[in-house]
Amino acid sequence: MKATDPVLWRLSAILILVVGLAGVGCSKDDGAQRGGGGTAGKSGSSAGNAGKSTSGGSSAATGEAGAGGAANDEAPFTATDLGDGQCLAINGRGQMLGLDAHGLFLAEADGTRTALGSMPDRTPAIGVALGPNGEVVGFSESGSGRKAIRYAAGDWETLEGIDGAWSAAASVGDDGQIVGTVGASDGTVHAFLWQDGSTKPLPLKASQNSSALLRGKNTVAGVMQVGDVTHAFVATDGGKLTDLGTLGGNNSNPFAMNASGTVVGAAHDDQAIVGAFVWQPGGSLTALGVPNAARASEARGVDSAGRVLGNVTDQAGLAHGVFFDTEQHSIRDLPLPADAGGRSFFVARVVAVAPDGTTVGIGAMRGGGTSPMRCVLWRPL
Repeated sequence: MKATDPVLWRLSAILILVVGLAGVGCSKDDGAQRGGGGTAGKSGSSAGNAGKSTSGGSSAATGEAGAGGAANDEAPFTATDLGDGQCLAINGRGQMLGLDAHGLFLAEADGTRTALGSMPDRTPAIGVALGPNGEVVGFSESGSGRKAIRYAAGDWETLEGIDGAWSAAASVGDDGQIVGTVGASDGTVHAFLWQDGSTKPLPLKASQNSSALLRGKNTVAGVMQVGDVTHAFVATDGGKLTDLGTLGGNNSNPFAMNASGTVVGAAHDDQAIVGAFVWQPGGSLTALGVPNAARASEARGVDSAGRVLGNVTDQAGLAHGVFFDTEQHSIRDLPLPADAGGRSFFVARVVAVAPDGTTVGIGAMRGGGTSPMRCVLWRPL
C-alpha cells in the first residue's frame, strides 16, 4: 500500500458511482475500480484467467429477465425491484442506505425513503456504510479537506478528535464505535477506531500503513501493508492481530464480517486472479472459486448462518450476483427481478448482506434506449 492509497474496497459502491475515485489492492480490469481517498496504488491484474475454475461453474446473468424467484440452478432467493437508485448497504432492521437522483437516502423496510441531505454547511456528505442502529458513516469533501462524518438523530456531523490531514469513516458497530482511515501530513495512512470524540489504539505498528474497513463484535477488520503488498487483517479488542494472508498472490481485502467473526472478501491467487474467499476465526483463507470462463469473483457479504453472497465478473466485464453454496461446492446465480415498466433486467450485482441473509444490490435494465440503475433486493427462500 502506498502512502497515498485510499480507503480501499469497503468504500466501493458509493465512491465508484458518485466521486469516481481510484481503487487499489485487489483491483479488477472490469472498469469498476474501488476505493476512495488518494491516487491508485499497487494492484494486481485478473486478466488471462479464462477457463480457470476452482469451484462449480456459473454463467453470466445476461439473458432475458428472470421471474423474480429461484429456478433451475439459480440460488434459493427471490428477487425484487425496489425502484430507481442504487442500494449500497443494509442492516439487521431491514433499513437500506441508497443513492438516487435526489441524493443519499435511508430506506425503511417498508420502502419509505428519507433524504439524508448534506452537512450543516451544505458540504456534500458521502455515505459509505450503514450501522445496525441506523447510523450512516462516511466522509465529506470541502475546501478544508476530507473529514470523517456520521449521520445520527437526523443530522450529519464531523467526527471530532481525529488528528490528521484527512480522514474517512468506513464502518460502525452496534457499540457505536466507528472505524476508518486517517491520512497523516507525511503522506502515510493509518487505521483508526473512534468513539465519543477520541480514537483508540489498534494493535498495528505505528509505521505500518493500514485502513480499518469493518467494525464487528469486539473485532476490527481491514488491510495493512506487508512489505510492498496489502493483506487483510483482523484485530480483536484484546489486542490480538491476525494477518489473513492471501490465496497465494499479493493482496487480499475484506468486504464483510458477521457476528461470529467470519470474514469474506477477495484476494489474489498465485496467478494474480482475484477470487472470493471466506475466513473463519482460527483458520486460514478458503477460496470460494472463480467460475469457468469468468474473470474474477468476490464475496460481498456473509449472514449469521454463514451463507456467502457476492459477484462474478464475466468476460464481458459485467459483475452479477451469485450465491457461494459452500455445502454443494458450487456458485449459483441469483435470480433477476421480473420486468419493471416493460424493461428487462440484464444484470444485477450484490453490494451488501444483512444478518438474516436479505441482500441488496444494484441492477441495470435495458430497453427504451437507456439502462437506468435500480435498487434490487434478494430474500432467501
